[in-house]
Amino acid sequence: MIKKIYNGLFKLFGIMILVFIIAFIVGGFILNDNNIIWRVFSIVMPIAAVSLWLGVILWVIDRVSSNN
Repeated sequence: MIKKIYNGLFKLFGIMILVFIIAFIVGGFILNDNNIIWRVFSIVMPIAAVSLWLGVILWVIDRVSSNN
């Protein structure tokens, strides 16, 4: 159960990173406006950080529970 949630979060995080990188490159070339990119960055990074930490915490819980 926990492994399925963790794998789902990990895949979601990977997809998010890919989408962010593509959006950054495309947005940077089309808009050429740093303010918009930084606005998107400031909204997106906390979400990415939270999802990463959730994945790490779930992984640790999974490791500890599998040892018992």
